[in-house]
Amino acid sequence: MELLAGLRTRHGLGLLLITHDLAVTARQAERVLVLADSRTVGQGRRRHRGRPVHIP
Repeated sequence: MELLAGLRTRHGLGLLLITHDLAVTARQAERVLVLADSRTVGQGRRRHRGRPVHIP
């Protein structure tokens, strides 16, 4: 993840992460889309203190 973060910063790249690990999204993502059963159940920008959007 450090390598990807470095590439993002140096080259101004976007990154699409598909993960079940919300700790990764809390550290890496600026915007988060949460799916459950192929439906959007939450979305938004990362909150302060690194927490992702609310998951119902």
